[in-house]
Amino acid sequence: MRIMFDSDVDALTFVLSDAPVARTVEAGDGRMIDLDDQGRVIAVEILGASSGLALHDLTDRFDLTPLFVELRESARHARAGVEGDPMLREALAAR
Repeated sequence: MRIMFDSDVDALTFVLSDAPVARTVEAGDGRMIDLDDQGRVIAVEILGASSGLALHDLTDRFDLTPLFVELRESARHARAGVEGDPMLREALAAR
């Protein structure tokens, strides 16, 4: 998974796959979902991302399980990296 943020347009994009986009669905509130030819989510774009990320209501319409699994795993790795690096932990605690 790749996560990209474009500060010029305040857009956050989660790319789950490099598969070709078969169609894009507008999901409301500045959210776009790219689907492959099998209807699988391959990317999620959120415009106005700095004002918050609302994804929970999309789970009824799209299978976002791969996105949530990747985000949880990324957070776990980040936490382990901070906890395992005393200098980084100290720097963050000083903030």
